Amino acid sequence: MRKDPTISTYLNDLPETDAKHLTDVLEKLETLEAPSLTSKTNAWEAIQAKIDTKPKGKTISFKPNTAKRGLMLIAAAAIIILAIFQFIPEAELTIIENPAGKTLTELLPDGSTVALNADSKIEYDKENWERNRTITLTGEAFFNVKEGEDFTVNFPNGKVEVLGTSFNIYARDDKSVVSCATGIVKTSFGEKETILIGGKSATYTETVNGTAVFSKIRTDEVSPSEVGRWQNGEHYFTSAKLTNVVKALERQFNIHITSKTDLSERYYSGYFSSDNLEEALELVFVPMGLSYQTEGDQVIVE
Repeated sequence: MRKDPTISTYLNDLPETDAKHLTDVLEKLETLEAPSLTSKTNAWEAIQAKIDTKPKGKTISFKPNTAKRGLMLIAAAAIIILAIFQFIPEAELTIIENPAGKTLTELLPDGSTVALNADSKIEYDKENWERNRTITLTGEAFFNVKEGEDFTVNFPNGKVEVLGTSFNIYARDDKSVVSCATGIVKTSFGEKETILIGGKSATYTETVNGTAVFSKIRTDEVSPSEVGRWQNGEHYFTSAKLTNVVKALERQFNIHITSKTDLSERYYSGYFSSDNLEEALELVFVPMGLSYQTEGDQVIVE
């Protein structure tokens, strides 16, 4: 048991039986590990939540001759909790950030791979990866997962759980799309779960009307060969908001686009390659009856 002068003082003031019980509890608690991806802050908030919750049942009153003993037990327990809390390790997350204008492929500890699209980020606990294959994604990524323990990807509107498969997740703004290339994945958007096999995709969208938020999930057929083809610089859109296509152009070419006309009610179906900026701008804006001017990394649309 770790030697702590404060704990020793309280234990010495307790009756022998009580001191032995608390010592046993402390030794068992010291063998526990903090959950993976749990920080000290989260652990402490969990402890406080337990303390602040009023238990159901009757109230116990101490008799005069046991009041001191009871108070000392409570104080000792509180000291033990605080002492153990200081030994909870801070989760050291591996953070991979891919800036705009680039794609990046990362090899995970188990041999699985993740390709990050432009302006995307992943976080995971490398040290505990073998027993907890969990990743947090912001942006878009294609995963090729080795068979093994459960593999989970959390993103703003939901999560994906698999054993071994390949799939793509797009999670930006008010839209999330999970596309399965091979194998089977379980996708969760809130409390709604959807099972996808290779060649299927699920799209989650949110619409805000005043103070109300409406969500919708749609499943579609998709060619496995088309899943994650942004890795080859190919970007396809079907009835996509033009504002979202503009954001994609900004991410892929690391540019800033300003429009002198309202684009919010326009929708685009088409394609551009991230290999050629001038060609991409022409393919997107000319069919929409829009003109553009470029100056360095600035593009003005009118």
